[in-house]
Amino acid sequence: MANQPIQQQLKLAQQHASSNSFLEGLDYDMENGLMVMTRWAHLKRGKCCGNGCRHCPFSKA
Repeated sequence: MANQPIQQQLKLAQQHASSNSFLEGLDYDMENGLMVMTRWAHLKRGKCCGNGCRHCPFSKA
């Protein structure tokens, strides 16, 4: 999916944006006791939050 244009990725992720559940391994990973949001979670949000997240797909768009 990461090799697709960002607009295609957003279109797919937005279909799941209304979901209030977060799944470990899909939406986030646990690292040193901290929740790290994945690329998928950022795409579901639909925009950059401006915090310089490690997996932000928008910083390269």
